[in-house]
Amino acid sequence: MLVSITLVIAANYSVGQMPLLPDEIEKGLPLFDLALWKGDRCKDINNPVDLVFIDTNAVLLIIDKNLKAKKVLWSENLKFAISDGYPCWLLVDNLTDEQITHLKNEISHITQVEQIMY
Repeated sequence: MLVSITLVIAANYSVGQMPLLPDEIEKGLPLFDLALWKGDRCKDINNPVDLVFIDTNAVLLIIDKNLKAKKVLWSENLKFAISDGYPCWLLVDNLTDEQITHLKNEISHITQVEQIMY
């Protein structure tokens, strides 16, 4: 079972708008066949990942900006967009001001560490 998504490299973040939602939206969480991952405990996504803050209480993780979402699954404050079984983006909304500030501070810290390393 997939239990978490970890962003290990965040080049930076921007402020933007919510992507267009497809016609197909249903309640639930995506299911992944981890057997297809051939024993790996994590799956790398080799595309640049964009982090976008939406309004004042949401963060959007764009996994593949070239894919147009065909379906969105939502559960409470999480929306997960997919296209032909591949993830497009992930939106977490209803975040507190403290959570938004913490995310921005962590991204800034990661960016500073990356600049020192390279």
